[in-house]
Amino acid sequence: MDYFNARKIILSYGWEPLGGPCQGAGINEEVCSAFPEVGNCSGTGVGFCDMHFARMDRCLDVVTTGGAPSKEGPGDTQVRDVAFGSGPCSKGVD
Repeated sequence: MDYFNARKIILSYGWEPLGGPCQGAGINEEVCSAFPEVGNCSGTGVGFCDMHFARMDRCLDVVTTGGAPSKEGPGDTQVRDVAFGSGPCSKGVD
């Protein structure tokens, strides 16, 4: 599933983007502002990015491929993996 539409579903269930560090290949102020959940995007291979959300004391981590997401709509960024965990939530990047 493309990340743009997956994100709409995630937000509709009450998950909130986890703020904090936002960095990596293809990441700039515009991306960080539109997608504060971005933790890090790699600049090599298939363009992995990690996205982080929180709801109550639960964490949702989403790994995507295809580089940084675009606020313009569905693009190359696709969901690859999803993991749930217990809080406190963090992006795990410095």
